[in-house]
Amino acid sequence: MTLCILITLGLLTGAGFLWRELRRAPLLPPGHDEDGQPMNAFQAGVKLDRRTADAPDAATRARLMEKLRAEEIRQRPQEGRN
Repeated sequence: MTLCILITLGLLTGAGFLWRELRRAPLLPPGHDEDGQPMNAFQAGVKLDRRTADAPDAATRARLMEKLRAEEIRQRPQEGRN
């Protein structure tokens, strides 16, 4: 019985502290009345670089595919080696 009373008092005390902190906390963040133009202007000024100059030529691609096949054969995942 004493344990139930202590748990109830602890919960009520915690709820009281939470209620007090919520009442003291500001409702709106500081600077909420400022317009968002500077960040919007910054985001509008950022342009994506869509160039794909890093695409390998055919010889490089063939060499890379051969290295990939050799690595797959070396590891042999179907046999559980890696």
